[in-house]
Amino acid sequence: MRCAVYDQDECVEYRLPNIYLDDDIFAELLAQNAAGEFVLLGKQLKKKTVITPGQYIAVSNIEITQDQDVLVREDFSDCLDIGTVNPFKAPGGVQVVLVDASGDVYDIVGDLVNGNGGSIDLQPTYADVYVENVPAGSTLRVMVKFQPLDELGMIGRSCTNYEILLDENISASAVLTVEPKE
Repeated sequence: MRCAVYDQDECVEYRLPNIYLDDDIFAELLAQNAAGEFVLLGKQLKKKTVITPGQYIAVSNIEITQDQDVLVREDFSDCLDIGTVNPFKAPGGVQVVLVDASGDVYDIVGDLVNGNGGSIDLQPTYADVYVENVPAGSTLRVMVKFQPLDELGMIGRSCTNYEILLDENISASAVLTVEPKE
């Protein structure tokens, strides 16, 4: 967990939990292997590798301690051999949720895509997510889900995803690897 200090008693906590969602934001953490890499499970068929649906990489949890705007970049340029990202088409895309101080969860990605209260700017190698007026005591969770490539030979591939809290120049990273289903 990283922390940027504004004043002596105020900070933003920024960490990368990497979550297995399966379209459920309350799901368990994505498994890690012995090397500490986050694991996507794949099964090789004759012509392609099939990845378990709903597995996410590039997850940023940003704990907000004061009312503020948040700008975070998910840099997945190293992961394009594993999959693609498109915010408007399942199963790959960008999801943004806000968890308020009481624990209630709000899926706000639709508002951001439509330019309400912020924006999502998706580029071929990164996504910038801007959210206005995030209240103190809440958590902003930004998730990028890859649509796996339909090709053989993905087992054993790995990549690093980077998250950068742009306004505070804080970054985190995680390694994603594709391992065979048992």
